[in-house]
This record gives sequence, C-alpha cells and structure tokens, in this order.
Amino acid sequence: MERLRVGEILAEVTKRLDEMARHLSDANLANRSHFEDTQTYNETVMTQVRDLSSEAGSATELSVLQSLVNTRLERVAEHVSNFRAREEFRLIEVNGRAERMRSRIAELERETSELHSRLDSEKQGARIDPLTGIANRKSFEERFAQEIAQKPRAQLSVVMLLWDLDNFKIINDSYGHRAGDRVLQSVAACFMAAVRGNDFVARIGGEEFVMLLSGTKMAQAMLIANQVRSAVEALRFHFRGTPVRVTVSCGLTELEENDLADAAFDRADAALYRAKHNGKNLCVAA
Repeated sequence: MERLRVGEILAEVTKRLDEMARHLSDANLANRSHFEDTQTYNETVMTQVRDLSSEAGSATELSVLQSLVNTRLERVAEHVSNFRAREEFRLIEVNGRAERMRSRIAELERETSELHSRLDSEKQGARIDPLTGIANRKSFEERFAQEIAQKPRAQLSVVMLLWDLDNFKIINDSYGHRAGDRVLQSVAACFMAAVRGNDFVARIGGEEFVMLLSGTKMAQAMLIANQVRSAVEALRFHFRGTPVRVTVSCGLTELEENDLADAAFDRADAALYRAKHNGKNLCVAA
C-alpha cells in the first residue's frame, strides 16, 4: 500500500514536469518563429532597397525616378505594417503565455508543497503504529542504529527496556479484541507519559513494547522501569462489568559499542523471560 501511494505521488510529479516541458517547448517555438519572421522581414526590406537602387540607377527622368521611389516605399511601408501587426499579435501571445506560465508556476509551487506534505505524511505514517499512535518497529530500528552510531562520540550509556504485557491473550480471548486494543492504547499512553524528551518508546509487536533511555545508567533505568511498571499496574479497566488487572514485565540491557539489534534483543529477551518465569509483573536486568 505504501509503495502504491508513493507511485501515485511520483506519477503526479511526472505529469507536472511534462506540463512544464510543454510550456517551455511552446515558448521556444514562438521564439524561433519570431526570429525567422524578423529575418524574412529584414531580407524583404533589403531586397526592396537593392531593387530601388538598381532601378534608380537606370532611370533617366525625374518623374520616372519619383514613381519608382514611391512604389518601393509603399511596398516597404506595407511590409512594415504587416510586420508590426504580426509583432503586436506575437506580443499579445507572449504576454498571455507568460501570464499563463506565471500562473501555472504558482500553481505548481502550491502542488509541489502539497506533494511534499503528502510525502512527509506518508513517511511519518510508515513509522507510526496506527493503533497506539506511538513509533513502530521500523522507527525503532532506525533509532537503535542512530544510538549505536553516535555512542562512541557521545559516550553516554543507553539502556534498552523490552516490555511485554502479562496474560494479554487471556484478555483478548475473554473480552474481545476491542478490549485488548483499549488496553494496548492505555499502556502505550502510560509509557509515553513516563519517558523524557530524549528517550524513545515504540510498539514492536502485538503486546510487546521497547524503550531506549539515553544517558541513563542501569541503576537509574531500573528505577524508571519499576515506576512505569507500577503506573501500568495502577491502571483500572472494567470489561463486561468485571474489573481487569493489567501488568507488564520488563527485561533491561545496556547497549554496547557496535552492538547489533539482534544481540541486544537477545539479552533483553532473556531478562524478560526470567521476569515472566519468576512470577511476572517484574523488571529484570540482563
């Protein structure tokens, strides 16, 4: 679907470029026609002058010479009049074409701005989880790569927190997917409320979330993780008249220089498994 929308946008851009190319081609043809018409006019006038000079040289009477001059001047005047009429018509066309071009350029600028906005929106939409409104797995992978790339320069510790909702399948099976969606949205909002401006949170799977805490040591990250865990536990849900308790478990690992996403995930997932195995609603460091 994303590829199809991008293709539609590119097709619109191509259409606009083709229109601009046609405008420029028409302008070039008009310029070429004007140049050729000017050349023809100059040649015609020069021919009349040469013919007049030749005939004047052979004329022996003043009356004959005067008649020849008048005849030639009338022809030159006719050519001038015709050329001026063509020029006036051409100027009207040029001005009209220029005005249409200016109008079309302004329209193209507006459409280009709209296309940029659509592309930005498509790009943003491709990195947002549609259910919870937070970042998705693709966005997380990009952020993870950025953190690893700048880690040697920044020399700041980054801790990854891998979260999983406890017994989420039971909620879906017992109360339906709409209830499950509501839980996911509320937990995601709880996660977002807990992170700081330079931190990152994303939904990377069904009921699985991940956080990146930048400039945070493991001890501090563990405190934050337990605060988030308690905040989720404090959420209140009622489905079909029944109170439903929701908890989360977390596995933490500190990112290492030149770390790979899979390796970091394996460490955090192993810690998360221990949290699940030891009773759930726990945060465990790798």
